[in-house]
Amino acid sequence: MKKSENSTVGNSTAAFSGGFRPLSNVFVLCVALLGGPSAAQPLPLQPGGPGEQVLEVPAPGLASPGVGQRGRVTVAVHGVGAWGPEALPVLYLPGFDAGTEDVRATVLPALTAAVEAGRLRPLLVAVVDGRKGLGGGFYAGSWGDWLATAVPGLFRSLGVKGKPVLVGHSMGALGALRLAVAEPDVFAGVVAVSPVTGLESVASARVVRRAAGLLAGGEGPSQWARTPTLAHFRERLFWAAVAAFMPQQRSWASALKGTSLTASTRRALVAQLEPQHAFGAVPRGFCDLPVKLYAGSRDVLVAEASVKRLGEALATACPGGDATRVRHDGDHLSRLPEDVVEGLAGLAAHAGR
Repeated sequence: MKKSENSTVGNSTAAFSGGFRPLSNVFVLCVALLGGPSAAQPLPLQPGGPGEQVLEVPAPGLASPGVGQRGRVTVAVHGVGAWGPEALPVLYLPGFDAGTEDVRATVLPALTAAVEAGRLRPLLVAVVDGRKGLGGGFYAGSWGDWLATAVPGLFRSLGVKGKPVLVGHSMGALGALRLAVAEPDVFAGVVAVSPVTGLESVASARVVRRAAGLLAGGEGPSQWARTPTLAHFRERLFWAAVAAFMPQQRSWASALKGTSLTASTRRALVAQLEPQHAFGAVPRGFCDLPVKLYAGSRDVLVAEASVKRLGEALATACPGGDATRVRHDGDHLSRLPEDVVEGLAGLAAHAGR
């Protein structure tokens, strides 16, 4: 279902700063969902019951037209089970290119089954759309600031008690960990599945050379942001990392000039997300949070060894933390629903404190 812009009511910017009204009265713009297995429209979100409400929320501070970043954010709010004040609030950060409908088609059925089986208590899940253009990659910078205030405010406005649990996959998993480090008092724990860390495969010399060649041929990040293609997935993910962690390089033409980033610049980008550098020193509040890490032994995008190094860095910074769970038959996606359910079940006792 898609409503016209004329059907919106109120002011969602004020709503997300702490005065969010019930969803039936809030500034709402339902967006059209993509086709495929997820195209069936779910029930509207109702207080205390299952359903979904998709919001387009203005966020002008995040706009960056040059890298395809819109000044608004798509958030899908899912009620799982008979949710109420004691529901477990979950902020879900998808991976690069993943939309809210992808999460609804894969992860939400597993969460619903877990709630119905009594493995999890009812949930209220806010899913941020992962298709945010290159400037929104990794949920870093101003994105993290927005998420740390906007989404918890949404949960509070709906009467749900307790701090949200962060759940992320791939790019979203790294974003969830970084957000928890930056704002440990806001969240109740982290489930990170196949976090992109180290960036060795994403920022490899071959990927950078290919990105440079495409730029020299007239293609570039701005065009890819407007018309994303699977063929340029690694190149676009690389540019998202540059935009997120090296904003001084956002002038793409001067950064590449038809060749490649210098070796030292590429090494600096990789080093920024090397686990010992990114998570070697964390605030004490972060160490009080339960963290669940998952890796797949057959993951071709995120190396198992890279996730293990991340787990070791966190264990060094926060002695006594949980070990990384490796799915020996898992790849980047196949075990995602199972890992999310298992991680949330392990964190449930800590949420809401």
